[in-house]
Amino acid sequence: YVTRASIGDLQVDTLKVAGNAITVPVFATGSTITGNGSLQAAAAATINLGNNLANVYIFWSVKQGYNAGALQWGYQIMDGSTQIDYRVNMGFGNDQPSGTARIASAVTGSRTILFNWIGANSTMTAQVSLQLLARYK
Repeated sequence: YVTRASIGDLQVDTLKVAGNAITVPVFATGSTITGNGSLQAAAAATINLGNNLANVYIFWSVKQGYNAGALQWGYQIMDGSTQIDYRVNMGFGNDQPSGTARIASAVTGSRTILFNWIGANSTMTAQVSLQLLARYK
């Protein structure tokens, strides 16, 4: 039995954790996109949960650029074909808006979360960062 250890590199064929008490972080940052008045794919991240039932927590941040006044922007978060969160016609003025969402139902298998962004026109740009965390039940 090991109660405490410091390990530099560890390779494990099978990891068993009591009660599946583990979180799985996934990170993704999309390329900079330019607004065109419609929803565009801005970033996507895939998390593989196997057959474990879990909640998935979605943390997002948008680094926006602009050179004009009061413009509108919005976003949509999708889990496959299911819409998780959606807001449009948001007033421009926060250069780095952020937020969270949660998929609270029993989630299993490989899930791809897509963040779509809409900017009013070509004077706006965005770069989206996603972080997914799964909490096994």
